[in-house]
Order: sequence, then C-alpha cells, then structure tokens
Amino acid sequence: MKNLVERIERLNANQKALLVKRIGADSLLKTAEKKNDVLVAYYTTENDSLTKEEIVESLKDKLPDYMIPAQFVRLPEFPKLTNGKIDTQSLRVPRVAKSTAAKKSLPIVSENEIEIKLTKIWEDVLSIKPIQSDDNFFEIGGDSILSIRIVAKARNEGILLAPNQLFENQTISELAQNLKLETVQEEEEKAYGNVPLLPIQHWFFEEHRNAPHHWNQAVLFNSNRALDTEVLQKSVEQLVDHHEALRLNFSSYGETQIASISERESGVAIESFDFTGVEPKEINKSVRSKSIEMQSNLDLAKSNLFKLAYFDCGDNGARLLIFAHHLIVDNVSFRILFEDLEKFYRQIVSGEEVSLPRKTVSYKKWGEHLLEKSGSNQIVEELDFWKLQTVDSGDFPTDKERDLPYLVESAEVIKSVIDTETTVELLRNSNRAYNTKSEELLIAAFSAALQKWKGVQNYCLGLENHGRGGQVDLSSTVGWFTTFFPIVLDIKDSQDVKSNIVYIKETLRNVPNRGLNYGILRYMKKEIGLKQNPAVLFNYMGERSSFDSEVFGSGDFINEGAYAPDTERYNLIGINAFHKDGQLESYFDFSRDLYDQETINNLVGHFEEEIQRIVEHCSFQEKTEYTPSDFSEADLDQKDLDNLLSQIS
Repeated sequence: MKNLVERIERLNANQKALLVKRIGADSLLKTAEKKNDVLVAYYTTENDSLTKEEIVESLKDKLPDYMIPAQFVRLPEFPKLTNGKIDTQSLRVPRVAKSTAAKKSLPIVSENEIEIKLTKIWEDVLSIKPIQSDDNFFEIGGDSILSIRIVAKARNEGILLAPNQLFENQTISELAQNLKLETVQEEEEKAYGNVPLLPIQHWFFEEHRNAPHHWNQAVLFNSNRALDTEVLQKSVEQLVDHHEALRLNFSSYGETQIASISERESGVAIESFDFTGVEPKEINKSVRSKSIEMQSNLDLAKSNLFKLAYFDCGDNGARLLIFAHHLIVDNVSFRILFEDLEKFYRQIVSGEEVSLPRKTVSYKKWGEHLLEKSGSNQIVEELDFWKLQTVDSGDFPTDKERDLPYLVESAEVIKSVIDTETTVELLRNSNRAYNTKSEELLIAAFSAALQKWKGVQNYCLGLENHGRGGQVDLSSTVGWFTTFFPIVLDIKDSQDVKSNIVYIKETLRNVPNRGLNYGILRYMKKEIGLKQNPAVLFNYMGERSSFDSEVFGSGDFINEGAYAPDTERYNLIGINAFHKDGQLESYFDFSRDLYDQETINNLVGHFEEEIQRIVEHCSFQEKTEYTPSDFSEADLDQKDLDNLLSQIS
C-alpha cells in the first residue's frame, strides 16, 4: 500500500483530479447527471446541518471547478433497482436546477479579454451558443481536429495557445489563466528550395507507382451568385504566396524523389468555363466531366499542384472547384485554405488591405525537425516495439484469392450511418464510462465485429492520425501531415464489452509517442524491417462539417475523379469514419476482386450492432472506471490500481 501511495504522489494535478473524481467523494456524491447544461449531484448524509456551501468548499480542494455540481439534492436513501444498483432514471433534475439552467443559458459577459475572444472562437468552431467559461471542450462536442481550428483562430486573435494546452486546460476559464496576448508577430522568412520528404510522402511514392500524379483532394462549391474572377485571382495569388506548401514540386531521379518549394511565380491560373444558357442537368454533367479531366492532368515536377476552376452558370449561379494533389494538403489544410481564401476575397472586394493570418511552424521547418529527430538515439529505443507490430495479412479472411495490390478501379464503398441519438451517446456520454476517446470505442466495436464476422482474433490494424498535435504548433500550416502506424490487436473475448474496451484503450495508449516515430523510423531512418501493410486501415476524422460560405456558397469534398483508376491499394479493407450533421458516418472500401458485396455488408451490420451494444453497456455505468493509462506517471498496472481504489474506498 505504501508503494502505491508513493506512486500516486508522483501524479500531476490533472491526474490527481481524475483520481479524486473516481474515489475522493464517493461517500457523498453517488451519481451526477448533466441535464440542461447543469450538473446535479444526489447525496445522502447523517449530518443534518451540512450545507451546500460546505460541500462545495470541501470539493474545491479535490475537484477542478468545472466538475463541481451546480445543484445538490439530499435523499434519505438512493432508489435501487432489483439488481441492487442505483436507479438513476428515477433521479430527476429538481425545478430549482432547471431554473438555474435557464439562467445559465444567458450569456455571461467576461471582463477578461482573452475569455471574450476564446468564447467567440469556441462558439464559431463548435456551432454552439452560448458557451460558458466553465464548459468542458470535449464534453460539448470538441475533438482533436476541432482543437486545431481553435488553436489557429486563437493565434489569429493574438492569443498564444499551444496545441496541447486544450487537453491540459479544457475550459475557457482555465485556459485564460494560462494564456497571454501576443503583441508583436515575428516576421518569418519565406521558405523555398529543397525540403525533406515527410514520412507520409515517402509512403506515397513507395506504394503508388502506376499514376502518382493523379491522387488528389477536391472540394466543389455551389453558389447562387456569380463571383468576381479578378478578385478571386488576386485572392488565390495571396493564398499561394502565404502558404509555401502550395508551391511544392516533386522530381524523380530513379528511385529517389526530391521535394522543393518554388518562389512564387507571377500569375496563378484559374481556369474559367462559360455554361450560361446550359440546362441545369447538363451543367452538372459538364462540371463533373471537366473536374475529372483537370484532376488527371497534374504534373508533379511543376509547382502547379493547387488549382481552381470557375464555372459561370448564368441564372443557375456558379460552381467553384478547388483541388490539390494530396502530397501538399490534407483535410485540415483544406479548412485552413477555405477560411483564408474567403477572408482575402472579402477584404479585396471591400477595398481593404489584405491582412495575412499569423503563421505557425513552417512546412520546411517541420520536415527539417523530423529529419533531425531521425538521427537521435531516443527514437531508436522504440525500434523493438515496432518490430513486434507485424501480422501476415495473408491470414486475414477474403472471399477470393488475389495478389496485392488491387486497383482503385475494382474498389467499392459501403456506407454506414448511425442515427443522431446513438451518435451523441457514443461520442459524448459513452466515453465517460471508461474515460475513453471516441476512436477507441469505434475500434473496440470494429474488433468485436470482426470476431462475429469471420472469427478474426489476431490482426494488424493501420491507424491514421492528423499529425498536428503535441508541442509543435502546425495549426495554421498547410501540408500533408498525416501520420500512420500499425498496431497488432489480439481480441480474446469481444463478447465481454468492458474487457474489450479496456484492452483497446490500454493497447492504443501504450503506443509510444502516439505512433509519430514509426514513420520516421521506417522512412527517414530506413528501417526496412518495419515494412508492414496492415490488413485493415482505420481513420477516424472527428467532425467533418461542410464548407458553408456567404461568398462561395456551400461546398463539400468530392471523390469522383480524385484518383487514377490504376492507383494501387495494399490494405484489404479501409474504413474512414467521421460525424457529420449529428450522425456518425463510416465508409468501408474494399475490392470486388477480394470480397463479395454481401460479405462486407455483413461486416458493416456487425459493426453497427457492436456500436449499439457498447452504447447500451456504457449507459449502465454509474461512474467512471479508470485504468492504468489514466495515471501513466504512477506506473500502476490494473491490479495495483484496483487494490488502491478498494483500500481507499
């Protein structure tokens, strides 16, 4: 016991707060519900003189402010179910609590300039009004992708916010206490010349030999009104001048590729097409045809990998196609480019001087940082871990035998949509049961689905991440920063929902440095022994909202024509998941040369069933159960942690 207590003493303040939340006030606060944006605590006590003020005061030393309930309800005893557990459904929010919630919905004006700015930024990014200074970012819909947008917008307002700070201080009031306003922005030299290939770019050239020039990301806008093409031209020139990655080109010398940033060339061509007088049905066909044609004609050796096409449709408005080779952008980049382009356009139209957004770490410096890191001894210490993350994908079940890679022309996609109510439960409430992240629950659901589908127990999963977290601020930097790593999962019994969730959570959180160094080791340090193509590739992208603009209209990503038909794929199954308009969408892509459609339909069905099962299981958890990864600095295993909790409780 003494050793365990000593380990607890080594925890930081946030980790102690988590532990206190689990055990510190257990005899007093048996359950709490977040209803109408107010936290209500129900308690029993033999002390008739105990007041709410005394309770709050005693909790202030143990809990952060945002975890202290707004209302307290004393009960003679807790209502119980037949199984002996507390009947939480019969605990209702008192009228006074609802009244308080109504009051709380009124905007609270802060005298702190940073709080005022952060509140406006949160409301804009999360599309929630009003947001209070004690609202927890992740409990009201925030995720790691949205945190990047928060950081970028804060920077533009002169607030020095680092990417990791949102995870350490999750409310506006806590953030404001640890931030300051920047008064002068350092002028950064424009980058050009040769730059190191990033790990994801090494991966691309290694696996895409047939048509490397044709692998894009594209967004199509539909506007009710025409755009001023001269203003658009000037706006795009500002955009390309400001974001160095848009000037990248890639030259091949045998098996070697060289990346280089060009100095901005005069004139960035926007192709224009006149579809006035064309019938609406024909307009869509013509735009589709031109989009496919343009996307297939990029030249990697030239610095024109970012392009726009404007379609004047007369009385039917206009269309604007923006696309770029994936080598120079990612999903986050498109959001940055969209917001900057709209801002530049508005300023030029109104005759204002173009105000450039604040820069974060440059694309070139990031590449040089990773290259330098590849030569460090610290990164080599991870080598043994990564050598263990290999499972022969040949053991993964398929309907038909065929050598990899398969081609995009044989690919099919099946879409899964989870209803709004279940999505909200999964992405918010369910995570409280075991202090998980949404990605962990989705992978737990998929792993359980694999067992039901084909009895798969041991398999290698490839995980993608946006690659912009941590200490280095890339929140406003355009480029392809995606990281990728393989992880072997061995699912013993997926029918035990709790064990499955905890196993996935602990396995993923024990990946060193969130997998960033795998790509550095494999591609920049040239560790050939790490070459691995996982059977399944999984990418959870958080919230993926449409691009809505008063200037350009409504826009969204389009996939048709983005990839060459003979593009290679090495993963048997790919899953891209995100939540949009309140619903979880998952896209399962596969080759009809490997699977019958009915086979993948069955897998998707099992996946949806397992999501429902996880949501139902987590809804019965009355309080959060923590696991060793929640207290990593204490070096506890599950047995140690359970022993500690039982003795303190």
